[in-house]
Amino acid sequence: MKIYEILSNPYWMPSSLSFEEIFFEEISEHTLKQSSFLDQRAVGKTGKSVKIPIRHLLDNCHLIDASGSINHIFHISHVGSTFIAKLYDEFFAATVYREPTAFKGLAFLCRETKNGVTPFGPEELSRLYKLLCKLMMRGNKTTIIKHSSQNLVIPDFNAATRVDLKPALFVYTSLKKFLCHGLVSPGLQSDAVNGADARIKFFNSTSTLDTVALSQMSKIQQISLIWVAEMIKVLARFDEERNDQLFNFDEVMSSESKSEMVNILSNAFNIPILKSQIANIEGAPIWEKNSKGLSQGGYASRQQKISQIEVKEKDQIIEGINWVINLCDRNIMFRPLLRHIE
Repeated sequence: MKIYEILSNPYWMPSSLSFEEIFFEEISEHTLKQSSFLDQRAVGKTGKSVKIPIRHLLDNCHLIDASGSINHIFHISHVGSTFIAKLYDEFFAATVYREPTAFKGLAFLCRETKNGVTPFGPEELSRLYKLLCKLMMRGNKTTIIKHSSQNLVIPDFNAATRVDLKPALFVYTSLKKFLCHGLVSPGLQSDAVNGADARIKFFNSTSTLDTVALSQMSKIQQISLIWVAEMIKVLARFDEERNDQLFNFDEVMSSESKSEMVNILSNAFNIPILKSQIANIEGAPIWEKNSKGLSQGGYASRQQKISQIEVKEKDQIIEGINWVINLCDRNIMFRPLLRHIE
């Protein structure tokens, strides 16, 4: 197979990176629509794959036809970003990639480059980021990348090079809502433990005075640490001059009509709503599904659980909030978080 066939065919999706190669998998026309995530849970893959040397791809990047636009959604974990991405897929003329794993590979390379153990320097990582963006843009008029929260560590290459300075959308929720959701979400609780290693290291490298250790942390502190570590990264990336948007998921979902919410998403990226969908927004089935599209209930079910746990576990929630406030008071790098506690 010739490299031009890979670079010109949007169904060959970059899947993973090593120090030397990019691994491509062939997807079908159903993959993006039917997959909540583009990892091992993705559907519609053909089973075909190919590896191409990274440097060979970089040398042939000019062959990629990527004349459209690209926008990025970043977020903290377990906050409804997958649902936001599904709304863009449902109501807008855009090709939406939900957490393509190639960008997770780039995040890994960025971390390892900082540790001095990869063959890449900052300039080559910037070129690799542009390559991945162009590969995702193939054949699309408008492309939206919904990143994994892990990708918050990827440098803001566009800002550094002053190229393609389109606004980004940052999805988050208040600490109080995050803790309420965390106490009813087994997935979030599992993440609090399984992802603690990287978050504790990040916290301890960022804080001014305090350090934390997993063995000494309560359950509510472990959940709080996810919010602290990822909100620091969100606020560090956020660029008001670029017209970035901070999207408070629970606040917007509870205060705006469905049509208004879609309008907010339209304005965030300056992407028009499909005329054929305008009349269908309020009654669309998507609102009655959870963020992964797997069951009925939607945001109303999530909100009901949050309201119930807010009363039932009031003391735990106050403990988590006070723990974070004390950290923010003692560690100057965390002060901006105080605006988003409740």
